[in-house]
Amino acid sequence: MVDLGTEVARQTANLDLPENQIHVRDSLRGAHRLIRQTRDLLSNSRHDEYGAQLGRWLEGSLNIRVSKASVRRALLIMDALLNALMKEGFEINVIERSTYVSINGTRIELELTEKFKRFENDLFSCSL
Repeated sequence: MVDLGTEVARQTANLDLPENQIHVRDSLRGAHRLIRQTRDLLSNSRHDEYGAQLGRWLEGSLNIRVSKASVRRALLIMDALLNALMKEGFEINVIERSTYVSINGTRIELELTEKFKRFENDLFSCSL
């Protein structure tokens, strides 16, 4: 049986080295297939009551819930994350509208969300 503490320590020992840092690019040129696919799906998607693009609910799309203004940045961040995970040999899958990375036999769900604030407008409470 493998001691998970020792195994995790071994695998993460060099993460803070400069060559292992994750860098977010400025362009989606040459982006991962899932990034391109998600971009195409989001470009024609609707938004929810908070203004978030409804990417998570599109078959074959990454779990991204951000405003239209943040879609490009979110895709760049997810591209950097996917590339870093794949560089380490981890497998990325989209299964039933959820994005997973498999690490040492454990499936972990990935999701990128933007925090939204919703303000209710009470049109009938103004005083005359």
